[in-house]
Amino acid sequence: MDRDSRPWATDREVPYRQWVAERVKEVKLPFKLNAPGSKNNEQMPDVESEEVKRLKEEIEKLKGVNAKAVSDLQSLRHDYMDLKKDYEERTKVHKELIKKQKVDRDYTFRIKQDLAVANTELTMRAQERDTASSAESQWKNLYEVIKREKQEVLRRLCDLQVRINEMNNI
Repeated sequence: MDRDSRPWATDREVPYRQWVAERVKEVKLPFKLNAPGSKNNEQMPDVESEEVKRLKEEIEKLKGVNAKAVSDLQSLRHDYMDLKKDYEERTKVHKELIKKQKVDRDYTFRIKQDLAVANTELTMRAQERDTASSAESQWKNLYEVIKREKQEVLRRLCDLQVRINEMNNI
């Protein structure tokens, strides 16, 4: 049988330390290999130290990136909280404005109703006034007619009296 190709499998024929050493080279873990039968005992520390330095530099860069991301996140949280407060204030103002507009509409509606009632009442009063004025005009005309008739009757009466006096004198 051939050797098992799975990375987690160990061969019974391959010693465990050699198997671990192969895995360390393959994975490039940052620790020293202290196997008595390994060939690269002296080369590994230099490669590992360079690898460790590179990883440390990369970790430092990532720490800087992480710090910047944390700062940006905090800034965004503050901006979000500010926007949320602004939204709540605007919503509150908007609700108050809607409430005020409703009160104004109700007030305007009541005034319009009052004006309509007042207009109806004034129209009725104007009609009553016109009717009264027409009746007054008719009464005045009737009074003038009666006054003329009275004057005519008085004039005739005077004429008759003058005739009676003349007849008595004759």
